[in-house]
Amino acid sequence: MEIKRMKRALKDYTRAIELDPNSVNAYNYRGICYYRMKDYPRAIKDFSQAVKLDPKYAIAYNNRGLA
Repeated sequence: MEIKRMKRALKDYTRAIELDPNSVNAYNYRGICYYRMKDYPRAIKDFSQAVKLDPKYAIAYNNRGLA
């Protein structure tokens, strides 16, 4: 059940990024989905993009460190 929810959320966040490529939150939350699915390289990539878009977004730094 958890994987199914994560895949659905992943699609939603990917769509949000397509609509707004500067959405720091969408990158961060998609990174969380990847992290929970144990896809750490993709999670790190999304957290890094969130940091690139907003260098003061501490949550993304923390999440990247966890991944």
